[in-house]
Amino acid sequence: MEQRFPMENGQLTCRESGGRVETVMEARPPDRGLYHGFLVGPGGTCDLGTLMPEGGSLRLRRTLSVPYLRQKGCWPILGGQLRQTFSFAQTPHRGWRETGDLAALFPRDPLLARAAAQRNRGLLRRHPEGGFSLAFPWDPKSPFPLIPLFCFARVGVLEGKPHVIFRFGENGGPERPDG
Repeated sequence: MEQRFPMENGQLTCRESGGRVETVMEARPPDRGLYHGFLVGPGGTCDLGTLMPEGGSLRLRRTLSVPYLRQKGCWPILGGQLRQTFSFAQTPHRGWRETGDLAALFPRDPLLARAAAQRNRGLLRRHPEGGFSLAFPWDPKSPFPLIPLFCFARVGVLEGKPHVIFRFGENGGPERPDG
């Protein structure tokens, strides 16, 4: 049985056969750098390794046993994640980069995925310790971004303009704003 999962800037394809799962992660991230792939399951994540350049995109193939995926909390597979571990270019706003397909950041939370899908762009920053932050330009006259997470927002300045900033843990759950 084959399943396809959309990811931010890419796709994960999984094929199960005889107690083993062949995974192929393919991505075209906007920034040049090193990227690490992860499987997402109901109870955790599973590190797949570093994607390599192949045919104009980055690709990673792995075959894993179903018992191993169960042990890691990744069975059944619910999606995939891509994390930049090293950038080959400096970004103008200290690690923030523009991103689309915000719903793909929340494969395990349909409510947040729907709220994120209402915004077509935002700024994303991956944290070296895991997790990420999202920032949206703030205009008090416009609808508030990610309304279900209103209490987790903080306002900060990026590129000289006010932004609403949210921080998320490694599992994609919201975290309290840091003081």
